[in-house]
Amino acid sequence: MSPRDRFLEAAVEPLADHAELQLAARHHLEAELSPEAGEAELDAAASRLERGGNMRWRRAWAAVVLAASIPMLVGPVMKLARSWIAIRPLTSYGLHEPGFPFRDTLSPADRLLLFGDDTRPDGTDRWQPLWESDPENPMFYLVYALAYENEHDALPPDFLETGRRIDPDNGWFFIRQAASGAEAVVERDSQSWKDRKAGKPPTWTVKDEGGLAERIDLLKQGAGAPQIRSYRNELAHLRFSKLPVPDDFAESLPPIAYLAGTTIDMSERHVADLVAAEARRCLRERDREAFIELAEVWNRLMPSRLAEAGTLVECLIVNAMMGATLPPMSKAAEALGVDAELWRSRSEEWQARKDALRERGDAADRSASEDRILHHGSALTVLTAPMISRQVMDPPPLTASDLLPATRVEQALIARAMSVATWLLLGCFVLVSLVVGATQAPLARCSVKSFSRIFDRADVGWIGGAGVLAPLLIYLVLRYGTPLSRLEWGPKLTLYAVPVAHFVGLALMWIVWPLAIAGWRAQGLGKLLGWKPPGWWTASAMLAPLAGMVCFSFAVPPGPRSMLLAGIGVFFGAWSLAWWLCRTLASSFGGTAGRVPRQTVDRAARPAWLGAMLLLVGLVFHFHAEERRWFAREEVMRFDPGFTAYEAKVSERLKQELGELLE
Repeated sequence: MSPRDRFLEAAVEPLADHAELQLAARHHLEAELSPEAGEAELDAAASRLERGGNMRWRRAWAAVVLAASIPMLVGPVMKLARSWIAIRPLTSYGLHEPGFPFRDTLSPADRLLLFGDDTRPDGTDRWQPLWESDPENPMFYLVYALAYENEHDALPPDFLETGRRIDPDNGWFFIRQAASGAEAVVERDSQSWKDRKAGKPPTWTVKDEGGLAERIDLLKQGAGAPQIRSYRNELAHLRFSKLPVPDDFAESLPPIAYLAGTTIDMSERHVADLVAAEARRCLRERDREAFIELAEVWNRLMPSRLAEAGTLVECLIVNAMMGATLPPMSKAAEALGVDAELWRSRSEEWQARKDALRERGDAADRSASEDRILHHGSALTVLTAPMISRQVMDPPPLTASDLLPATRVEQALIARAMSVATWLLLGCFVLVSLVVGATQAPLARCSVKSFSRIFDRADVGWIGGAGVLAPLLIYLVLRYGTPLSRLEWGPKLTLYAVPVAHFVGLALMWIVWPLAIAGWRAQGLGKLLGWKPPGWWTASAMLAPLAGMVCFSFAVPPGPRSMLLAGIGVFFGAWSLAWWLCRTLASSFGGTAGRVPRQTVDRAARPAWLGAMLLLVGLVFHFHAEERRWFAREEVMRFDPGFTAYEAKVSERLKQELGELLE
């Protein structure tokens, strides 16, 4: 048998069960076979086809990839779903609704402390069982009382009696009773924006003189008690201790959502309205004795409220109370001759501090710390930290090393999400390739299956190694071995376009490189059949994703130059994708002579794409481990009884600054 006949027999041997199809394939190959093919080349090609064997390992390989991918797909999706269940009530302003993923892991007592009886609707019925579990506990009673007030717009009728019985030395029950419904007695007059901008003090309208006197008497009784405790701090820390310690960002969402959903008692701000209205009455009626008693109330009340302020919001409430009461107290003290210098000094210092904070907020030049936050802070840090830091004169500084962990957590989270998205993308490419191949005429389909045997183990190694492992190595070196990854840059300057673009570049390389390398390795057979070797377009499509990745690395911070580089990067990605689209269309609609070589190469690239999908499973777990590692080092946005660690530091600094005004 001549080498030519041997080659033709080997090529059509898989079609032995279909005589007509085998004959048609032989005629087609005879027409396509190059007349310049040498005997040695034909013998070598025939030998490779004869020992090619079956390709059943492809199905086993696909099954392995799918089986390994199940934990990757199910685990993150389930975790994010549980986290969404936890934060969803915040979108509708629902508080303490059941559904937190850690809810069922709590003991009955802890579950009652955190959620009340969650078999009942939110309100008094939900929180009454918490108080009934320890009837002598004033902390639990105050939780029930606030729930009752939210539901009925008034404290329980026996609020003071119950408070005297279970906590007789605590004046908070009197103060809280005075604040409840105070807006019906004293109303702060509305101010124009111009007056507020000018720092003009507010005024009040007293609707009920008798009611004001009764509530001032309650304040005096409360201020004269041995202690003033609202138990807010104790309750917050007790609840915080029952929350699970998160291991990653997704696990931190439910505890944060719980803390954000707990109600901050805002009613005590009405105490400031009562005090300010009483100070104006003392000034108007020249009631010196009443003012002296009111000053004692103020001097006892403000330090106690400041000492118990556990969050920045609560500190700002105390600051607002001081701002509302100091001007009328200062005027009354000066007119009545009661520690006029002390009250004037307090009022002026508070106003000077307010003006300084406003001027700093209006300044065009940001501080070095704020610039650092905007450059290197995570999304949450950029949104909250500058606003939080502006509440104090001397904010705690944030260094680049302080900001890095939260940014790296977000970078790892984005990379993990991109790994899953790329897995789905490659899966779609495999399906498209299968569909395109399955919809061809029987002759072309069988020819592709037969010619696929030309790829031996060395070819598979080249396609998988150079087509899959090499792009991954390039990506990892770019991410961890060079500054081009911009891992220390936050979203304010990059919108996280750099890590996303790098992963898109990796995905494009994984799509293009196996096809290009398979086309190159197929040239042993292709030269005999007149297949065209990969040309300049293929080479440019291979290099384009890498060039686009580099362009995006330099496309920060925002500006005209960055927009140009980003546009060039997008063009490179589109160029590479257009190459794949054009060859796929040619495989679908071209003639048999064009479809067979391209689909043969596609068939050889599918195992490599499946291998890339398997690597993506490993990348998901790699980036998750990286996220957990950086999350454990995070000390700025780490959740805290004061919501975040940095907010807690600012709260302490604000308490110090306000405490200096009270000395």
